[in-house]
Amino acid sequence: MTLGAFKKETAETILAVVRYLKESGFVIDRPGRGQQFIPPQAPIYVRNDSGEEIPPFACMQTNGAVDAGGQNYLKVIKPVDDTGAAGKYLFNSIAPIEIGGYGIGHDGPLVRMLTDGSTITCGDSWQPDIGQWAVTTGGSLFTAAGADDIDTDIMRAFIGGSGSGSERIKFRITAAVAGDATDPCIDGTDDDFTGTTKLTVTVIGRICTGNTVSLGDTAYVYDDDGCLIGTEELSALVDRIGWATAFVTGESEGAALCCHWSLDGLCCPDGGGGGGGSDIDGGTP
Repeated sequence: MTLGAFKKETAETILAVVRYLKESGFVIDRPGRGQQFIPPQAPIYVRNDSGEEIPPFACMQTNGAVDAGGQNYLKVIKPVDDTGAAGKYLFNSIAPIEIGGYGIGHDGPLVRMLTDGSTITCGDSWQPDIGQWAVTTGGSLFTAAGADDIDTDIMRAFIGGSGSGSERIKFRITAAVAGDATDPCIDGTDDDFTGTTKLTVTVIGRICTGNTVSLGDTAYVYDDDGCLIGTEELSALVDRIGWATAFVTGESEGAALCCHWSLDGLCCPDGGGGGGGSDIDGGTP
């Protein structure tokens, strides 16, 4: 057996690597069970085009791509929206990225996120904070798993909901009018729903986890294509029961309506099997 000796510089390098792996969460000491190794997520190479240093675990929005030194990088900036319409979101690794510098981003499903200091509760919904590197409560894009003590205001969270796969509600209609050019989407922004039917509804059923609504909330539901309501008198829709799914609809991403409640089922007028243009049943959630 041959014994080797390390130089001081080599030993310091090894210790630095071990420290980095532990701080990054790739190696975890577990009392009584030895060590557990967590494989790192596949790296996504990014370039900082934001004009300022990107902090660790920051929420970054993609803004195109660029080739440099034979490697393709995604350009990233501060979030400019909280819907993903301008570009998908990535999260920085443990290392800051200098202005114009290169780094590694992660796209989930489970990542560390820099928060705005809000209370972290498992299952709560979070979203990008426009113009900031941190995420904030609300929306439906990220779902908290829990706080992470690797640093202050850092949490583990899932990108893309909490496992339900989609948002769906059951509702009772309280009013029905024609949609217009300044109708609200789920995130509170406005979009042009001209040519649709806008239903004001009370939520009476929802997906069990990862929700943006609660029972009893008021919401707006749109018959995007006009095929479910048809030519029925709008006043006759009041008190009808139906279902809607959180959807982005359109012929292309650039022309799509922002995320809104899209009608996908409506009970028959008498609650039974008869009816006219809206005689469909979307099924129970």
